[in-house]
Amino acid sequence: MLRTAVTINADIAHQNRHDLDEAIACFTDLLQLNPKDAEAYKGRGIAYMKKGRYVRQWDYLGRGVLDRAIADFTQVIRLCPGDSNAYFLRGTVHRANGNLDKAIADFTAAIRINPRDAKSYSRRSIAYRQKGQADHAKADDVRAMQLTATPG
Repeated sequence: MLRTAVTINADIAHQNRHDLDEAIACFTDLLQLNPKDAEAYKGRGIAYMKKGRYVRQWDYLGRGVLDRAIADFTQVIRLCPGDSNAYFLRGTVHRANGNLDKAIADFTAAIRINPRDAKSYSRRSIAYRQKGQADHAKADDVRAMQLTATPG
C-alpha cells in the first residue's frame, strides 16, 4: 500500500533496518509518481542516512547508502534551495563520511538560511574540532549555547 511522505516521515524515527528498506521503497514509489516531491526525497534521504548508520556497523555497504542519502538531500536543495534542514542533513552525512570541508560548507549554508539554528552551529563546531580548528569550534559552541539559552 502506498503511504504518504508525511506518514512515512513520522514513522522513520523508530525503524529498524528492514523497516527502513520498506520506507525507502515507499518513498521511491512516491517519487515515481511525482519526481519533484522534495519531502519524499528528504524522507528517503533520512531513511538512507539511518540505514547507513546501521549497515556501517556490519559491512562495507554503509558508505554507499550514505552516498544515496547525499544524492537525495542534494535533490531537495535543487528543488527547495531555501530548505536549511536539507543542508543540515547533507552536512551531517558528509561529516559521517569524513568529508569535513563539505560538511562545514553545508552547515554554513544552513546557518546562512536560518541564523538561529543552534543545531547547525553545534554540528559545524564538531566538524571544525575534527579538523583541528579549535577557535572556530569554540565560536560555534558559544553561538549554539546563546541560541539555546535565548527563547525564539
